[in-house]
Amino acid sequence: MRELFKKIFMAGVPAFAVLFLIAVAFYAGGVLNSTRPNGKYLTAEKNAVIFGAVFDRQGETPEQLKAEVTVPVLAVLRKYADQGYVVIDTAKDEHGNMVIAALPDGTSDITAELAAAIKMKSPR
Repeated sequence: MRELFKKIFMAGVPAFAVLFLIAVAFYAGGVLNSTRPNGKYLTAEKNAVIFGAVFDRQGETPEQLKAEVTVPVLAVLRKYADQGYVVIDTAKDEHGNMVIAALPDGTSDITAELAAAIKMKSPR
């Protein structure tokens, strides 16, 4: 390493230029290689909402299920995607504990909005 610096300085490269390039590389590496999430995040128990809605609509045609379940869920998800959010699918166990590997700070839950969009029918 010492030999490298000797060669650089003996080649007539100004020390300021070398230090400037090192500083720029260090700054760019920190900015471009950040592992810190910078987005907006939401959670939803999407599978539970969809499963419950389909279970409550036994005997309906695939077209009816699409109109009453798929289209409203996709509309809610698209609304948040258009606003720059990432929706993380989650699940809860029998004690109400959320099952997910990790959640970034500032994450909100939109499960109730998904359920409201479907407007669940009463059981038959």
